[in-house]
Amino acid sequence: MQNAEIHGSHKALAVNKRLVKVRKEQAMRIVETVVAMADLPRRDTKLPVVVWIDQKGVKNRQDGPRVKITLKEKHFSQKDFVSITISDEPQLKREQNVKVSVNVSSDIFNAVRAWIVANKQPLLDFWNKKIDLTELKARARPYSEGMEKWGREETEDFQNTFLLGLRVAQTGLPTRVWLDQIGFKNTEPRIKVATDPDLVDELRAVNVTIDGTKPERPLKPSYLEAVKKWIALNKSLLIDYWYMKIDSTKVLDTIKKLS
Repeated sequence: MQNAEIHGSHKALAVNKRLVKVRKEQAMRIVETVVAMADLPRRDTKLPVVVWIDQKGVKNRQDGPRVKITLKEKHFSQKDFVSITISDEPQLKREQNVKVSVNVSSDIFNAVRAWIVANKQPLLDFWNKKIDLTELKARARPYSEGMEKWGREETEDFQNTFLLGLRVAQTGLPTRVWLDQIGFKNTEPRIKVATDPDLVDELRAVNVTIDGTKPERPLKPSYLEAVKKWIALNKSLLIDYWYMKIDSTKVLDTIKKLS
C-alpha cells in the first residue's frame, strides 16, 4: 500500500513537471512573439498608418520579410492588418486563413510602398535580427512626398483589393472620392465621398450608392449634387470597376471630370 502511494506521488510529480515545462515553453513563445513584433507609430514614420514589423523565425513563419500596416492605434485584431513585402517592389502579402476587413486607399498604399523602398535596408536588418528596435527607429527615415514614385503603378492584387483614391484635380468635384469594389461585400455599388477636401482617411468618408440617391449619412448638399452629376457622367465606368471588370489603370485613363 505504501509503495503504491509512493509510486503514485512520483507519477503525479512527473506529470506536474511536464506541465510546468509545457507552460514555460508556451510562455517563452508568447514572449518571443511580443518582443520580436515592433511597432513604428505615425509620429515616427509620418505615415497615415501604424507600421508593425516581425523578425525572422517568429512562430516558425516562412513568409519572408514584410511589414504589417493598420489604421488602428489600439484594440486591433489580426484581420485589421495588411501585410506588404520588404523589397524594391513591395507587394501585398496575403495571410493564410485570414480574411482582411480593412480597406486602405491607393494614396496610403503608395506612400507605404515608397517608405519601404526608402528604408529597405534597416527594415531588412531588423527582420534578420541584426539591429534592435532602437537602432531601427534611429535609421528609418520618415515619409515625405519626395519618396513617392509609385504613381499609377499597381499590382493585380492591389487593384482587386483596395480602394482607388481620386483627388479633386482628377474629378472636378469639390472634394476627394474613393472608388470601391465588391470584394466580399454584400452591398449596393457605391463610392466613398470625403466630407472635407482635406480628409485623407476614407474610413470617415460617406458611402454613396452609385445611383447617387442613398448617402449613408448626411453630406453637404453642394457635395451631393456635384457627386450625382459626376456619377451620371461616369456611371458605366464606376459600375464596371465595382464589379472588377476593369482595373484602376482603365479608370484613371478614361475617368471624366466635371466641367
